[in-house]
Amino acid sequence: MGSAMNMQGSSPSGRAWLLGLLAVAIVAAGGCGRARKLSADEMAIVGRVTKGGEPLPLDPNLSQSGAAYVQVSFFRILDGGEFGRGQSLVAAADGTFKTIVPAPGRYRVAVEHFNGGPEDLLRGRFASQNSPIEIDIAANPSGVKTPPEIAIELDAYAKQPSRK
Repeated sequence: MGSAMNMQGSSPSGRAWLLGLLAVAIVAAGGCGRARKLSADEMAIVGRVTKGGEPLPLDPNLSQSGAAYVQVSFFRILDGGEFGRGQSLVAAADGTFKTIVPAPGRYRVAVEHFNGGPEDLLRGRFASQNSPIEIDIAANPSGVKTPPEIAIELDAYAKQPSRK
């Protein structure tokens, strides 16, 4: 027997640790390198997700391993009310995010909160099929390089009916 690690013989907690480390490495690598050039229609956006004015709480240890996170997804609303392909990202611990959307327009925004377990702590209230959050993302005026900022305060949408 050599000293190389054998995944079949490793414990479940060892596999979970390795998978968590791999997730962190992938997320970290995604932010490396130069920014890519946007196509004519694409738009960079920045924003923040909050509830009661605060970011959704994440267990710091689970967050570092990638097991606790807030996922934000944007689905463009097409003519006729159908949805285009989604764009998802993981918000930072302070609730901030940045992403690229395919074009200016109306979007449904989904937010899911996981803190180490398989259940969305928002109970699916803001998941893609239920979310009442719909926002208009306007094109930047000519010559403006600063991406539009989007504030998503979940309490502002909590009393709106879910969409099905």
